[in-house]
Amino acid sequence: MMIGVDIVQVSRIKDSYDRFGDRFLKKILSEKEIEKAKDRKEMFTFIAGRFAAREAYVKATGDKSVEFSKLVVENTEDGKPYFADKEKIQLSISHEKDYAVAVVLCL
Repeated sequence: MMIGVDIVQVSRIKDSYDRFGDRFLKKILSEKEIEKAKDRKEMFTFIAGRFAAREAYVKATGDKSVEFSKLVVENTEDGKPYFADKEKIQLSISHEKDYAVAVVLCL
């Protein structure tokens, strides 16, 4: 069993978006996640959570070659986040004001 944790400052995500625009989003999110992010009032908080999830995934699995845009985070009907096509990996994302944190557990 392996665990990965990552915390992201929301303002860093906003700064990257302000600097690189959609190019930044396409590098770190799937197309579906980009659409979801742009529909949200708290767009940068959402993106920070998704980015933290990917970083935590890399830390838990040791897979540094993964393309972030190919690592898709979805939600169950009750809102629980999970990695699509990754059955043995558990994910939790939390947001609080200026930060987003994610924990990944590989079973």
